[in-house]
Amino acid sequence: NLTVNSTSSSSFNQTICSNQSYTWNGISQNTTGAYLDTFTNFKGCDSVVTLNLTVNPTSSSTLNKTICSNQTYTWNGIAQNTTGAYLDTFVNFLGCDSVVTLNLTVNPVSASTKFVSICSNGSYFWNGANLTTTGSYLDTFVNYLGCDSVVTLDLTVNPISASSFNEFICSSTSYLWN
Repeated sequence: NLTVNSTSSSSFNQTICSNQSYTWNGISQNTTGAYLDTFTNFKGCDSVVTLNLTVNPTSSSTLNKTICSNQTYTWNGIAQNTTGAYLDTFVNFLGCDSVVTLNLTVNPVSASTKFVSICSNGSYFWNGANLTTTGSYLDTFVNYLGCDSVVTLDLTVNPISASSFNEFICSSTSYLWN
């Protein structure tokens, strides 16, 4: 009496991300494909099991931003104000890591002071006005990097001096002046 026992087969699906591996029968797999292995079923015959492995990609992107040193850039809820690369990991539409890099450039603001002295009978033209009073005058411009450039005019108004003196000469002499 001959009894022919049947072989059996089965399959299962597994999905991972490209930064992961899946161990199948002691072997790490990290490439999409069908992986077969043969076992012995309960009747002592071959049982072929197929692993259908899908490897989804991770993703990455870069965001370049430039600000001035008197500003901040909010990145993932945190205010940044230092030049550097800031990374954060999110989940992409396939459920895998999505690494986003913020390349932040912080340009400096600039400041300068100009010292000017005039006489009290004069004026100094500054930012559309003729100034005649001692003081500090500020104005904000845009520097070559697109940031604030604060220029201070330190104006000193000096008094005009006048003096007189008396000189006596005889009628037969002359006096040399200046």
